[in-house]
Amino acid sequence: MRVSVVLLLAVAVHAEAASVSGAGNVDIYFTRSGSGGANIVLVHGWTCDSSYWRNQVDELAADNTVIAIDLAGHGESGGNRDDWSIAAFGEDVAAVVDAQDIDEVILVGHSMGGAVVIEAARRLGDSVRLIVAVDTMQEPARDPYTDEQSRELWAPFAADFAHGLEAFVRKSFFLPAAPADVVDWVAKDMASADAGIALAAGHALTTWNVPDGISSIDHIPFVLINADYRPTDAEGLASLHPDARLVVLRDVGHFPMLVKPEEFNAVLASVIQSAP
Repeated sequence: MRVSVVLLLAVAVHAEAASVSGAGNVDIYFTRSGSGGANIVLVHGWTCDSSYWRNQVDELAADNTVIAIDLAGHGESGGNRDDWSIAAFGEDVAAVVDAQDIDEVILVGHSMGGAVVIEAARRLGDSVRLIVAVDTMQEPARDPYTDEQSRELWAPFAADFAHGLEAFVRKSFFLPAAPADVVDWVAKDMASADAGIALAAGHALTTWNVPDGISSIDHIPFVLINADYRPTDAEGLASLHPDARLVVLRDVGHFPMLVKPEEFNAVLASVIQSAP
């Protein structure tokens, strides 16, 4: 299912598909759509892939250059490495950007992708104009989980990954009014991920130092687009990044780009247009 969805996306937007060598020499698949305008890089979340941006690529590519990436171990990218850290995923993104003939980029990451684009920005330096993180880092000033705490958190999924994750996604990531077809697709798709890679990446995410990450990019404009089903600590965010901005979306759950794509696209376009 992952293969067919990605291929349909590529045909629909006339995207150019390619791959580059990421961390550990793993092939990182991406599509490049549109031309001119801003250079926008879209990075998916944990156990997802670039097809989760299927409602954004066409619209953004009408006036911009859009690069949608499959991180290592996800979608069409290779999975033959042992390092599933957020830093390694950041290298994947940086490798794709470095391979393009572009000067400045806007990095957009959903969920785990928010942490990933921060790590990518650390490697890309002054070429990053704006970082946008979507429904993530609700407690920006909180210390990361210890190794023991994180492994305890993920232990229930290790017992029966597919069934456990599908039930969790349905219960925790969507509100009752979410379109049933979207809920079914996301829940089943995420649950089909490689359990070993998913659990290693999940552990890396919950032990990643969020305050340190946000503080490290305090010289780059940073926008959080978060849903209201979980509160975001705006004061904590401001303490780490004085120029960060929080945008709150109502009644969308964890996947605003899929549940209410038109509303999300309008907000994302406005944020991108405000980039310096």
